[in-house]
Amino acid sequence: MTKLIIADSSCLIALDNIDQLEILSGLFNEITITGEVAKEFGKPNPEWMKIQLPNSKEKVRKLLETLDHGGQKQLL
Repeated sequence: MTKLIIADSSCLIALDNIDQLEILSGLFNEITITGEVAKEFGKPNPEWMKIQLPNSKEKVRKLLETLDHGGQKQLL
C-alpha cells in the first residue's frame, strides 16, 4: 500500500456523505491532511488519518497568492 496526502476536503466530504470514508484506510496505509482540510471537513478526524502542518512556510505563502486555504482559486 502507499501513502496518500489529501490536499482538498472535497473527497472526504463526498465519501462521508455516502458512508464510505473508511474506504481510504483500506486503500492506503498512511493518509495525511492539513489542519485547514480537517477544519473544512468539519467532522472528527478518524484515528487512521493524521494531520500535518506544511513543511515550508515559503511554499505556503507562494501558493496563497493564487489559492485560499481550502485549495479553491480565489475570484477577483
